[in-house]
Amino acid sequence: MHISKIIIGSTLALALAISCGISHTGKHEAAPKYKNILLRDFRTVKDGEVVCYNIGTSAHAPGTLAMLRKHLPGDVRFTIWADAPLEPGLERMMRRAYPDIGFVYGNSAEADSAIKASDLLLVASGSGIPKTVANSLEKYKAASGKPTAAFGIGGGREDLIEAMDFVYFRDSGALRRFSGRKPPVRGWVPDAVFDFDIMDERGADSLLSALGLTEGRFVCCIPGQRHTPRWEYFGTKVNRKNLAENTVFEEQDNAILREIICRIVTDYGLKVLICPEQIPEMRLCKEVIYDRLPSSVRSECAVLPKFWMPDLALATYCRSRLVFGIEMHSQVMAAGSGIPAVVFCRDADGSKPDIFRNVGLGDWVVNIDRSDALEKGLRTINSILNSPETSARQLNEARRRIDSSAFAAVRESLSF
Repeated sequence: MHISKIIIGSTLALALAISCGISHTGKHEAAPKYKNILLRDFRTVKDGEVVCYNIGTSAHAPGTLAMLRKHLPGDVRFTIWADAPLEPGLERMMRRAYPDIGFVYGNSAEADSAIKASDLLLVASGSGIPKTVANSLEKYKAASGKPTAAFGIGGGREDLIEAMDFVYFRDSGALRRFSGRKPPVRGWVPDAVFDFDIMDERGADSLLSALGLTEGRFVCCIPGQRHTPRWEYFGTKVNRKNLAENTVFEEQDNAILREIICRIVTDYGLKVLICPEQIPEMRLCKEVIYDRLPSSVRSECAVLPKFWMPDLALATYCRSRLVFGIEMHSQVMAAGSGIPAVVFCRDADGSKPDIFRNVGLGDWVVNIDRSDALEKGLRTINSILNSPETSARQLNEARRRIDSSAFAAVRESLSF
């Protein structure tokens, strides 16, 4: 099934819903197939607890909850099955936003009870199906024989995909790779981080005040590396090949961002917050971006002083004019909340940039492996900053696609 067909189908579903008096932004009237959904996510563990190592990863479960709850009746119950208890910051964020959601962990007796009580095990939106989630899928099937599914993933083991009752992929490239598998892959649904909507408003106000930033008068820049050096944080074996590639490209890739920062400060008089999406990028923010800027530009920039939770990140992005950088989900979070965002991708990212393209934001994707990356990046950012009304229209259209496509997927697979 091609992405264009999915989007067209979603639009027709939306039109039908509207004709029936059903809003795609509210609860629809169809009865849910599953009244008790066990949502599988939160699997980045260190020292016995789920940690916020990557704000995009930590936003997937709450984003999936927000997307599903937007389109399902209020009496559908959710329980989150995590690898381990959440670190305090994540725990506070989730309890504040979803006080009615229960949590179970690992292979506990509580997890066994949740399996028995549930109607469906649903893998949350994310990059794929890691080993611990694969084990959960196999355990769930063996213990209950009930349906399993995934809603907005980037891939996974073929045998796990084929054993599910339905699967939706988060980008058209992933969908093409798995189309035609049994059982039929249902199609595409937008990455659920577009619907992540938890914001630490007070925290963002305090952060801006501490850094000398003014709402609407700064942009956010996120540096990046070719490979996430997980070994630096988790103490795992160093991947020498990935480390070597990071070393080769670190300056080349991030020099493009520095040049864009210089132009933004000089041409628009805006300040720049240099901030990470993942913990290892804290070093890049200071040493590779900030310290290598001209002093006249450096004085107009700030570096995030410590790593943050997704709710603080989103509230900060929503106070900025623009988010850009060599990452994906910070920009997804921003665009989902109506803030322009530019993704600087690489050839090795494969179909991941399609997450943006599939909702109509392909003009805001720049490949840094192309010789014209700096020129295109500057042209794209100038267009956004010079034409805010046009940017707002693009974001509004993207939001319509996100909502209508998610609504269609929920109607097709989670409702009678």
